Amino acid sequence: MASALLAMSVFTVIQLLEQDSLDSFLKISWYCFAVAIPLLVATIFVISIEIMMLPTTILHSKYVIGIRFMGYITALVGILMLFFHFSWVGGFLFLISIIIALTSVGDSTLLLSEYHKETAKLIAQAQQLAKQESKQA
Repeated sequence: MASALLAMSVFTVIQLLEQDSLDSFLKISWYCFAVAIPLLVATIFVISIEIMMLPTTILHSKYVIGIRFMGYITALVGILMLFFHFSWVGGFLFLISIIIALTSVGDSTLLLSEYHKETAKLIAQAQQLAKQESKQA
């Protein structure tokens, strides 16, 4: 999700650079992308660290979750403002779609988080058993 939002944000900023003037929706979009791009880059960096270290280490601190959340939300608000720039109806339809998507993604994320916690517990138990067996041998 972070990679797709980052690509969309960068692409949109490049397109906005070509505009002579920005209306209020496009200015809000511009500011949102100015915040979202660095946060999404940081999110991708953290995700790559998690992939290398999983399942033994999961970086779910409040700080990391906050960076992800703010990156996702500011990018989505930036895209939402683009839709509102072109059409109020399109903006509201996109807003409804965002709410539905975030609800389903949130549920999936919670399930995945629980899976990672259980996996980490099982690995820790297996390591303890291996240590006990090596001591007995």
